[in-house]
Amino acid sequence: MNLRGLCDELYGLVEGKDFYEAKLKLRLISNAIDQAERSNRNVVTFDEVIEYKYSLIAPPNWCLNIASQEGMADEFNMTKSTFMRRMSATRFESYRGFVVECRKKCIEALFLLGEPLKEVGFCVGFKDEASICRFIRTHYGATPCELRAEITKSQ
Repeated sequence: MNLRGLCDELYGLVEGKDFYEAKLKLRLISNAIDQAERSNRNVVTFDEVIEYKYSLIAPPNWCLNIASQEGMADEFNMTKSTFMRRMSATRFESYRGFVVECRKKCIEALFLLGEPLKEVGFCVGFKDEASICRFIRTHYGATPCELRAEITKSQ
């Protein structure tokens, strides 16, 4: 359990006047803080974690399963605003930039594998072909057919 969850439980116990359980939770929180301070030298940066999440997009699971902004912030035990501020300091510049880069990576790989446009669109989170066509025109400046030809020609 994370530290924030323990604090929320502690607050509930104190309000319910269950002081014995509250004391145990307080001890857990104290131990967690001590452990965090001891291991502070081996902290992984936010950028490294985001890059790692980006690198996980690989076969055989090309379909994107990217959480919402709130979901990813919760995954990092941050508020949404802190998460967004941290994302602005990465190479992706924002959560939206991260999603766009992930989608582009998947589209290129699936085109290389010869997947049909409808399947590619579904895998990267679009509900219809018009949406993926619009995405490709916006981010690549080409039609899906032109992009597929360019990608297969370069390989």
